[in-house]
Amino acid sequence: MNKQFKILLMAALMMPLTSSAADIYFAGGISQASQSNSVSAVATSTKSYTGYGVLGGFMLSSEFGINTGFLYTEMGGHNNVGATTSFDEKAPYYTIPIMAEWWFSPNFGLGGGLYYGFSAGNITDTGTSNGSNSFGAANYANSDYGLAVNGQFAYPVTESFKLTAEAIWEYGLANVSTANNVTLNNYSILGLVGVGYHF
Repeated sequence: MNKQFKILLMAALMMPLTSSAADIYFAGGISQASQSNSVSAVATSTKSYTGYGVLGGFMLSSEFGINTGFLYTEMGGHNNVGATTSFDEKAPYYTIPIMAEWWFSPNFGLGGGLYYGFSAGNITDTGTSNGSNSFGAANYANSDYGLAVNGQFAYPVTESFKLTAEAIWEYGLANVSTANNVTLNNYSILGLVGVGYHF
């Protein structure tokens, strides 16, 4: 059992389940990640990575609720340095989004709020012979924060179980660079599918 799964399992067990209108679900999917880089010589673009997590929804009324969770999201992106050099940088983060969510029907909801993230380590870069053109793990901050927006579709299978599909957009506001004269922001769109349980 790897470290990421243990942390996600602990988060699931710690979620409040006292509400009679609470949902909890496990989901996995693909993260479309990119970064903004203030270095003019580096042009960034999106890169597909993986993501997964445990999420919970707590309804405060028939239309309004709170969506939160604990996600493992691989951020970073594809980078071009000049015309001949390129590399992919992968910076995994654990993120905790907290979003107010409006349900327009029993099956579809939209939400928005904030997220906080912290580094999951194992920052890697590929595509160069020695990594000298990459930003490098030593120059990443340990924490991140920003805006979070989501859209969720839920399909009830039984009274208690449902299938879910959700897209979460995380827009980083924090400068995750610790290097002088470099500003770096994380962005990701995480598409998740999973199974949930209604309490």
